[in-house]
Amino acid sequence: MSSERPSSQGVGKELKALLLKRFQPHDLTATYKAQFRSRHRHHNEDIYTYVEALQRLADTACPFMDSQAKEELVVDQFLMGMNSQELSV
Repeated sequence: MSSERPSSQGVGKELKALLLKRFQPHDLTATYKAQFRSRHRHHNEDIYTYVEALQRLADTACPFMDSQAKEELVVDQFLMGMNSQELSV
C-alpha cells in the first residue's frame, strides 16, 4: 500500500473541474444575450467604444447569425442604449 498523497496541484485541478461542472451553465447563450440587451452607453463613453462593445457582445450572443441581421441588432441596441438627451435634435 502506497502512502503517497496526491499532489495539491492535481487536487486543485480536479476541484476546479468539479466546481465548473456544477456551477457554470452549460449554455451561456442566454447570459450573453442578456448582457447584449442590457448594454447601455456609459456616461462619457466614446461612441466608437460603445459601438465596438455592442458588436463584440453581438458576436458572442449570436455567433451563428448572419452579419446583416447582427448589424440590425447592434443598431437597435445602440439606439436603445443612448439616453434620450443624446437622441434629441
